[in-house]
Amino acid sequence: MEQRRTIRFRSPLPVIFRWENRTSVGLTRDISTAGAFVICDALPPVGASVTLEVTLPPFERNSLQPLYLKATGTVRRVESGVGGSGFAVNAPFALHELLIPCSHTLASRLVERN
Repeated sequence: MEQRRTIRFRSPLPVIFRWENRTSVGLTRDISTAGAFVICDALPPVGASVTLEVTLPPFERNSLQPLYLKATGTVRRVESGVGGSGFAVNAPFALHELLIPCSHTLASRLVERN
């Protein structure tokens, strides 16, 4: 039986992630306050320390200021197969206001192309 401490939400959100000296983009498959599963092409190895920045859509129709979640954690599992590839990371998220959206806008556009 699966014993999770937090509720997971299935939501494809743009992610910028960094490990070692690499930066890549992906989409969340699911996310919780304690971590996420990221769908991506570049896979950090199990045990790697990863920093994630997840862009949240504006909550109000007239708001142009998106929010983002930021976390640093450890890659727990890597999956690759016919359905795609990705990794699970255990990382507690903190909420931030996005003051300079250029990198997140770029990540969203890159993810939309794939």
